[in-house]
Amino acid sequence: PCTGIPLEWDPQTFWETYPFQMHSPSSKRRPKYDLILSESPRGAKDCRGFVGSAACCPQCSELSLDISIIKERASRSFEHVHDHDDLSVTQLRAKVKSVKETLNELKLKSLDLAESADRAHKRLDEHADVMQFLGDNAYRIPAIHRLLCNASANGWSPTRTLQHCKLAVEGKYTALLPV
Repeated sequence: PCTGIPLEWDPQTFWETYPFQMHSPSSKRRPKYDLILSESPRGAKDCRGFVGSAACCPQCSELSLDISIIKERASRSFEHVHDHDDLSVTQLRAKVKSVKETLNELKLKSLDLAESADRAHKRLDEHADVMQFLGDNAYRIPAIHRLLCNASANGWSPTRTLQHCKLAVEGKYTALLPV
């Protein structure tokens, strides 16, 4: 009778490193053996059952290559395993952790972008207020060219520029040439 082949896997890490989900009926690449948790050797699904002088049939002896491929894949980091069905619990945990970190980074980036957009809208509104005021009152602002020159030279914000324009209209500010 065919003796099958042993599934040689470190018993200390088996539960964490063996990719159990590849045995799921929905798995794309199911192994050629059924996982039976016991000390007995694995037999291929298409095991002949009887062999001549060899310890196991050709179908079962081919399993050793498949199992070595699965073991090698289980030793990789999750980034180097392309199919989710081939990931072990350890690899899945690492992938979840990585996805969470990426998600948090994207959330922060999104918040930063939202804050930047809010600031930009506020600045646009401030500039629009200045332009509206200048459009309505430019003829009433004495030395408007000097006031705008000072605003530019001194790096005034739109709010400060608007304040000085209003003060100039009220006669409380007279622009001098920048020094």
